[in-house]
Amino acid sequence: MSATRRAVVTALGAAGFLGACGQSGAKGGPSGPRSRFEVSDDMALGDPNAPAVLVEYASVMCSHCRTFHEKMLPTIKTKYVDTGKLRYVFREFATEPREYAYAGFLLARCAGTTPKSYFELIETLFQQQISIFQAAQAGQGREKMLEIARSAGLSEERFNTCITDQKAIERLNEVERKGMADFQINSTPTLILNGVKLDVSQTGTLEALSAAIDAKLAAK
Repeated sequence: MSATRRAVVTALGAAGFLGACGQSGAKGGPSGPRSRFEVSDDMALGDPNAPAVLVEYASVMCSHCRTFHEKMLPTIKTKYVDTGKLRYVFREFATEPREYAYAGFLLARCAGTTPKSYFELIETLFQQQISIFQAAQAGQGREKMLEIARSAGLSEERFNTCITDQKAIERLNEVERKGMADFQINSTPTLILNGVKLDVSQTGTLEALSAAIDAKLAAK
């Protein structure tokens, strides 16, 4: 058992369900057209032919990511994604506590039969982030994650299968490895615009990020 998988199983108390680990509980990204900046299992929103593609490396356990998703992303979606100017891609990159970040990603992939349902659960995890931290500290982390899974339509049996899916965990490890190799990702959220990593001056505020996107669109 890998160290990360052991951490997820131990933290969520699912050791009794390891018999299900050979099953493929988590789904990859949906099939269909993709932008040139995507890989086959990316989850994305917007027109794949949009002139700009914004890739976000993020963790559902990262407070800065939660702020980005609450304060900035809705406007970016309305202004750029919904108007066909921008394709938005979410890539999972776990931060501490990694076992809960991994569990959240695994559940989102299991429940996310479409990009819409995947992103709905990702947003739920951000909204519940503080409650997850509190439940984990109180020794009730598994119960909290199960509650979230059930709200997304997953049974307890399915929940246990999802969080112990070795193939899905290995995919998450590979996303992180490739992110560090390709873009030197060492913190979240990190944003990549048309294959170029943005610095803090371009991502720190909604105005700065909008300016970076506008500049990319104007160059097309």
